[in-house]
Amino acid sequence: MLVYLDQNHASRMAKHLLGQRGHEAFGRLFQALREKALAPPSPFHVLETLYPQRGPEEKAGYLLPALQEVFAALSGGYWVRPWLEVAVRQERGLYREDLLFREGSWEIPADLSPFQGLPESLRGLPYGEAFDLALREVRSRTGLREVPSCGSLPTSWPARPPTPTASPAPPTSWTR
Repeated sequence: MLVYLDQNHASRMAKHLLGQRGHEAFGRLFQALREKALAPPSPFHVLETLYPQRGPEEKAGYLLPALQEVFAALSGGYWVRPWLEVAVRQERGLYREDLLFREGSWEIPADLSPFQGLPESLRGLPYGEAFDLALREVRSRTGLREVPSCGSLPTSWPARPPTPTASPAPPTSWTR
C-alpha cells in the first residue's frame, strides 16, 4: 500500500518519537504503518520542515532528525519525485516508477519557482480572472497542460521567506 503522509501527520509521528505528549495516537499509527505500507517523503516535507510558515525561525528544522527516522522506517528508501517531474510524466499516464525514486534528499526542498510572484500579481482580481491568469502563467513557465495545485491560489497563498529554490507554497490541484 502506498501512502502519502501529510506533513501534519508525519510531524506528529516525529513528535511522538521525541516523547512529546499528546501524540500517542500518531505513535500507534506509525507502528501500524511499519512494514505494511510504503510512505515516502517528498520535497514538500523538506520545504515544510526547513522553511515553516509560522513560528520562530530558530525552530525551523527541529523535527528533522525525528522526521528522518519516521520516513526511514516507512519509505523503503524511496522518495516522491519533485512535483514538476511527476506532472510532466503524468501527461502520458502515471506509473509507480513515475512517482517514486531513490534520489531524494533532506537538503532539497520543493521547487516552487514556477509560482514566483503570482500572489502579488493576482491580488485584487476577481477569482475567475485570477484563476485563469495563474493557470496561463504557470503553464507558460512550465510547459504543462494541466497544473498541479489548487483553485485557492488566487485568494490565499501563505507567505514564506524567500529561499533560492522555494517560494510560497501553493495548495494542491487545479485543472480548468
